[in-house]
Amino acid sequence: MKKVLVLFRYCNNETILIENYKKLQEKFGFDILPLYIRNVRMSVPLANNLLSTSITTEVINEYEDETIDKIKKALKSSGIEKELIVDIGIAKDIIEEYLKRVDCILMDADENLDDMLLDILKYTYKPVFIVKKEICNFEKFAIVSDDGIKINKSVTSFTRIFPNIQEFDLLSFDFKNEKNNLLEYINFKGFKVNIKNFSSDSISREKFIINLNNYDLIIMGNLSRSFFFEKITKKMGIDLLKNIKNTIFIG
Repeated sequence: MKKVLVLFRYCNNETILIENYKKLQEKFGFDILPLYIRNVRMSVPLANNLLSTSITTEVINEYEDETIDKIKKALKSSGIEKELIVDIGIAKDIIEEYLKRVDCILMDADENLDDMLLDILKYTYKPVFIVKKEICNFEKFAIVSDDGIKINKSVTSFTRIFPNIQEFDLLSFDFKNEKNNLLEYINFKGFKVNIKNFSSDSISREKFIINLNNYDLIIMGNLSRSFFFEKITKKMGIDLLKNIKNTIFIG
C-alpha cells in the first residue's frame, strides 16, 4: 500500500484536497497522512494582514483553531478516520520529516505560487501532487517534455508509483523525434505515447496551455537552479503552474 502526505494549510481548500485524495484511495489504494502546520505566516496573506494591523498572536491562533476544527470535520464527514496531525515550527523541516513516512505529498496551490509551495518544489525529495481547481480523475495524462533531466525524473517517479498506467500524451515545443531521449525511454518501457508538438511562438504558447487543461493530470519537471524549466521557452514553467487548472505531478 502507498501513502500520501496531504498538507492542509490556512485558507486553503480542504474539500478539493480531500476529494483528490479519495480518488487516489479509490483507484490506487492510497492511505493518508493528514498534516496541518501552525503559524506559517509568511505563506498566509490573511495572517500577514492581520499582523500588520497589530492583531495579537492569540487572535491568529483562534483563526487557526477554527481552521483545524473545520478540516477535522471535513475529514470525518468524508469517511476518513485518520487523525489530523497538527505540528508547529519551520514548515520545510516539518515536511521533510513527515515525508520519510510516505511515498508522495499532495498540496494545493493557486496562481500566486506562495513561498511554501516554491520551497517544497525546490527542496522536497518525494514526488508532489499540486492540486489546482479540479478533482483529478486519473484518466487522461500529459507529459510536458523539454527532454531534460528534471522531466525524466518526474516521469520515472510517476511510472514507479503508478505502474498500471500505460498511455500518455507527450506535449512539447519544437519536438524532434530522433533527439528526444525521454520518448526513447518511455517507448523502451512499453508505454504508449501520443506526441503533440507546438512551435515556440506566442499563439502556440497559449494553445499549449489550453490543451493541457484538457487533461486530468500533467507530469512536469521540477525547479532548476535558476528557476523553472530553463529549456522550455523562457518562463513557460511558471505560466503552466499559474494557469493550469488541473492537478500537476512533479517527481
